[in-house]
Amino acid sequence: MLIITVETHAANVNFFLDGPLSGAAVSELARIWRARVESLLHSGVRRVRLDLSGVSDVDAAGVGELIHLFKMVAAAGGVLEVERLSPRVRHVLDVAGVLGLLTAGDVEYAGARSTCR
Repeated sequence: MLIITVETHAANVNFFLDGPLSGAAVSELARIWRARVESLLHSGVRRVRLDLSGVSDVDAAGVGELIHLFKMVAAAGGVLEVERLSPRVRHVLDVAGVLGLLTAGDVEYAGARSTCR
């Protein structure tokens, strides 16, 4: 089961994910957080931070959802910051070929940047 904690501060929102970003959890996550992130972006949030330190595993569906979120934030002119990846999650994103997109310090995509700490 994936647990998401959200902290919203003016133009920033922080998502703390805990559990596997895989399987059925991803479809539930997509249903809930796409609407939430879209609403936040429409209300003026321009920086979305994902703390993945609690993510124990990620599969192809999880990678796809991270890419979808990146594109959604970028289309709104925002910045996605992916933080605190475990070695396992970092490895999966690397093998999937998206580690650089999601974690590079200055990746430009439709007016947005992705950063990693």
